[in-house]
Amino acid sequence: MGLDVGLGKCSDCMATLNEKHYEEQDSKLSSNVDFEKARQGDVKAMADVKEYEKKIEEIAKSKGLDKFGTSLSRTKIEQDSKKHPKHMFKIGYFRSSYNGSGYNHFIDNNIGLNGLYYIFDKQLDDYYFTPNWKDSLDRAKEVLSKLKKLKKEGKDVMMDCFRLPMVVSSEFIKKMPKTEFEAKEQLNEEQSKGKNNSFSSYSNYKGEFHLGKDPLKIVSLQHGVVKNILTDKWEPCVYLGYKGDFAFYLQATEIVVEAIKYVLAQPDVSDYYLTWSA
Repeated sequence: MGLDVGLGKCSDCMATLNEKHYEEQDSKLSSNVDFEKARQGDVKAMADVKEYEKKIEEIAKSKGLDKFGTSLSRTKIEQDSKKHPKHMFKIGYFRSSYNGSGYNHFIDNNIGLNGLYYIFDKQLDDYYFTPNWKDSLDRAKEVLSKLKKLKKEGKDVMMDCFRLPMVVSSEFIKKMPKTEFEAKEQLNEEQSKGKNNSFSSYSNYKGEFHLGKDPLKIVSLQHGVVKNILTDKWEPCVYLGYKGDFAFYLQATEIVVEAIKYVLAQPDVSDYYLTWSA
């Protein structure tokens, strides 16, 4: 799960209104259908489903929409970057996973800006979103400049927060190492398991392990606190600085800049938009 951002083009000013009409009719028609009974084989419910599908398909066709309610006038833009053609980011596709390795997390953790949300100034929850492309380019260049500065100064260090367990049961205490030797024994056990594990980096109740050929190169272990979003209280944690794949995020930002420039180079810039699926 994560944030997926796509690039699209549509010259039909009625597309969004037609799609909204479809959604409203779909909600209205489907509310009278018992889909669960239909799945169980109820004859009347199955007939209702067929009637619903027939009506909603007619509505879609009359509004120039596909079977999912998306305007046929919309064009998805996605092509490889010229600078980094093998990168996961594309001209027309950016992604940020919800875990600590996600692009937004990385940008926030390293330069204090909220990644793609900052670059495109995304405020509302709209799926279709047209940013100010020129302002977005300025902000993307700002992020890129700060990342390059960190790289040039040798400060290309990843930073993650490791929370410490606050509620510890007696059973949990029994399982935890209480000396350096016990911790080493626990690590030995994980290394033995790792030989048959397809993941070289993973976490479990014991902690986090990086057992591949290129384990983490630790730069710092910093004592700190982090706010618990459930209790709104500060709790102790360890901030871990380490050498990671800094280049991936640097290249991703270069592709974002490249994508915005692609849009600005088009004669019909106003037809371009982003899809924002979080």
